[in-house]
Amino acid sequence: MVKKILYVTLSGFLAQSFVGEINNSSMKVSTFNHEKSTSQISINQSDTIPCPIYNDPNYHGSADPEIVWNAHEKEWWIFYTGRRALREEGGTSAACPIGVAASKDWKTWRFVGYCKFDGLGGKPDAPYTFWAPGIIRDGDTYHMFVTFKPGIEGYWGGGGWWIKHYAAPANNLLNGWKVVEESLKATHSIDATLFKDNDKWLMWTRTEKDKIEGIFVTESKDLQNWNIKGLAKGDINDKLITGYQYQEAPYVFSWKKAYWMITDPIGPDIALYKSEDLITWKFVSKILDPPLYPSCNIGIARHPSVYVFGERAFLFYHVEPFRNYDIPYPEVEPKNKKIFLQITELEYGNGKPFTDRDKRIALPFTDGSKH
Repeated sequence: MVKKILYVTLSGFLAQSFVGEINNSSMKVSTFNHEKSTSQISINQSDTIPCPIYNDPNYHGSADPEIVWNAHEKEWWIFYTGRRALREEGGTSAACPIGVAASKDWKTWRFVGYCKFDGLGGKPDAPYTFWAPGIIRDGDTYHMFVTFKPGIEGYWGGGGWWIKHYAAPANNLLNGWKVVEESLKATHSIDATLFKDNDKWLMWTRTEKDKIEGIFVTESKDLQNWNIKGLAKGDINDKLITGYQYQEAPYVFSWKKAYWMITDPIGPDIALYKSEDLITWKFVSKILDPPLYPSCNIGIARHPSVYVFGERAFLFYHVEPFRNYDIPYPEVEPKNKKIFLQITELEYGNGKPFTDRDKRIALPFTDGSKH
């Protein structure tokens, strides 16, 4: 098997060599200094996905990506947390807006803007603190379940945290978001992911409730009235089986005739679980471990979402290539907090899924209108 690797010159770990002091949001393969390995690169680079795909043009803190097909614009939109990475004063993770990047071909991504909620926002500094948008489409309406903090003070924002539900029409996914409900306001919940199971919706979150914390599941018939079922069953909350003391950012998807959930344990890899019924989850493996070679994909993969395209599945995630994880996050210098969006394919072999972050990713389509 021919190894397909994308290298980038990181002489002295220079940020300039990697990001070119990015002043625009359109990322192309030509941005980087590529070197062929001793193995021939057998995929035509014009048919591959760039690395990285995107960086926020203002504070350069694009994180927690959620990709959806925008049926009105006929293109893919990535909604992301706009962390204020380069801000010298104020919290990096406070007053974060929800940013949007768009692409028709997965090769070139452009900055669309920042979302407005009930007419407020639309700027790099939000009036509230938003994290980790989870988005689903139901008919002609899109629903966003986003982590919400009413305050912008301090490093992380203040005033509690919960999942807030907004909705927008398909023709206005940037400025049309209106609040629907806040059923989980009584809980400390973050990072919602939703999946429809026949006539009901299931939502998984990282939740703290009644001195119990972990990955919780909640269900609804109408996306407005939610019944908290409690901790998700199976291996997922069993620390003895997984070895994880903490997990966040659950994401559920269907692929290869099974249900899968990934979580972010804030470590060197991402946890993968499998279920036959969306109820009981079995630990499968760890994926998205760091690349073997110095490249534009260095850094710990964080907070992935998944887009299934036919038989292929793609992980969208963020990396902080210049961050030293031994230093508490608030103490990291702003210049080392830049965050980039990446794509890696989830493949299947030897009976289980795996990832290879050194591998160039071939586009899953030739016509950008297909999804």
